[in-house]
Amino acid sequence: MRRTKRLCAVMLDTMGREIMVVRAPSAPAAEPSRSESTFGRFEALQVESGSQVTLSLDPSAPCTPSQLPVSYAGLGSMVRRGDSLFVGRYLVSGADAGSVYLTVDRVTEAGIVCRARNSALLDGVLTVFHQERSLESVSNAQNELPVLAESDKAAVKALASEFEVDFLSLSYTRSAEDVAAAREWLASERLGRTRVLAKLETRQSLFNLRAIVESCDGVIVSRGNLGLDVASERVAMTQKAVAAACLLLDRPCIITRVVDTMVST
Repeated sequence: MRRTKRLCAVMLDTMGREIMVVRAPSAPAAEPSRSESTFGRFEALQVESGSQVTLSLDPSAPCTPSQLPVSYAGLGSMVRRGDSLFVGRYLVSGADAGSVYLTVDRVTEAGIVCRARNSALLDGVLTVFHQERSLESVSNAQNELPVLAESDKAAVKALASEFEVDFLSLSYTRSAEDVAAAREWLASERLGRTRVLAKLETRQSLFNLRAIVESCDGVIVSRGNLGLDVASERVAMTQKAVAAACLLLDRPCIITRVVDTMVST
């Protein structure tokens, strides 16, 4: 800003209902990369196609290529045999070689036993996404995590004490009630001037699209996660439909995440 003499808005992105793979960082590298300096450095995990991978519901369990502990114990009650789970690097758009698709074989008290559909080298901070099993509606059970995690609230308060936060990117917005809850919390922290951008990442948000657009100050279409929950051949039309709804209701629409094929081809 000092160099260009241009004013820039400050936007904070939340983690919200994100389900993560719990793993401890390894020893720091001599010259850590930008992502390593933020999250820590992790050992890469090589997963082979056809191998058994268990998503442990115990976050204290060791993290190995055959066992991935998750941050949300309720995930076990959300899935059933035949469901698809995606495990990939958080906030990184990369090739399929860095992401693994899992098919659920069975659910036990200890975890979710899956079979890997492809080989992958899992590196960095890893997120878990439960793909919608229905082609037309929403049949998956939704997690009961709040739209603003306690870590989100702590981060917003810490940064707002130093900067004027112009926008809050509300991850995993499902309904207008999520936007209202975020506004209420912002007002309680004397951040009522902060605008709320609803981030659409699941199919459920599309079924509540009009109410969400009417209640927020703008929309972010997260093509990364939304592309996992919507059939790939429908992503472009879905994106256009969301943009058209925002135009009709006079709300800005931001399209994010470069698709993998645009990186490698």
